[in-house]
Amino acid sequence: MNPAHPAPRSSAASPRGVTSPPVPGPHASDEAPPPPPPSTGPQSRWREKLPEITAAIGAVLVLSALTGFVTSTWDELNLLQRSVTLAAVAVGLTVGGVYAESAARRSLERVTSLVYLSASAAVAASVTLLGYATEPAVARLAIAAGGLVAAVHAGWILLRNPASPIRAAGVTAALVYAAGPAGGTLGDRFSTMDPGDLALPLIGTADPTLRTDAFLVPGVAWLLIGVGLLALATRLTDRARHTATVLATTLLFGSALMLNVLADPVGAFAALCIVLGYFVYGRLCDQPGMQLVGAIGVLLAGIRVLVGLFSGQVVLTIAVLAVGLALLAWSLAAARGRTEDPA
Repeated sequence: MNPAHPAPRSSAASPRGVTSPPVPGPHASDEAPPPPPPSTGPQSRWREKLPEITAAIGAVLVLSALTGFVTSTWDELNLLQRSVTLAAVAVGLTVGGVYAESAARRSLERVTSLVYLSASAAVAASVTLLGYATEPAVARLAIAAGGLVAAVHAGWILLRNPASPIRAAGVTAALVYAAGPAGGTLGDRFSTMDPGDLALPLIGTADPTLRTDAFLVPGVAWLLIGVGLLALATRLTDRARHTATVLATTLLFGSALMLNVLADPVGAFAALCIVLGYFVYGRLCDQPGMQLVGAIGVLLAGIRVLVGLFSGQVVLTIAVLAVGLALLAWSLAAARGRTEDPA
């Protein structure tokens, strides 16, 4: 036998009673072939966008039909009938939003949030009209009630998806509506407010002589809403957190502008405290953008305070002195606590 070509090993060479496992052939595997990679071409993207586009068109058509029906019969209804009609619209939109959300499709999220937002607006209008019909002399309270009920509705919607910026904006819009229009009486309504008054807070930053108490109630309300939104933003996720922070910034600076034009000079100092607090918050959170905006706000809000201090306004001087002393006392106590800390 040629040693260069050894004979194949015989099956008899295997131990008795032991059989070698069969070698599977190329088609013996029972595993299914791996699925093909998803297509990323224009046709695939179009198919992904098609449900969202059709849902958006359908939602617009439904809202248009409801709006047209309500508008065409609006003058024939009294306040109570209008309130009930809007309540029915709010219930229908909420149910429709829940049904659309149950599909759990990411592409329908924006459409569903817009439907929910329309439902919250209908809730606010329904409760407000009900208040007008019950006690027309206290329209401001009716507006506040409508906004707060709508905020509860919008808050429940936000809890269903804390990452939605549209839903975070809905809660903010409802609370701003609850703050009410400019004015100082319970009978104030948005329809009776002069649109030109909206520019007064902006004009007041350059004109220290402009003074009005019409913005006391919305100014304080916007301050509370802005602080609440900053706290809420820490519990939100994704884009909703950024949206809540931006809206809180807008409301806080809007509050500072409104309080800045109050007839009492303490209002200007309150505006300065708001922007100073925002600047400090930005420093603590290490947010350069918030620090920059806060610094600009301090410069603008400080104009009236400086004018009041150098003109001898006693109340303003005492307020500034008291707050300054309180801050110094707190900082000294905090510094002493750090030095005494054994760590």
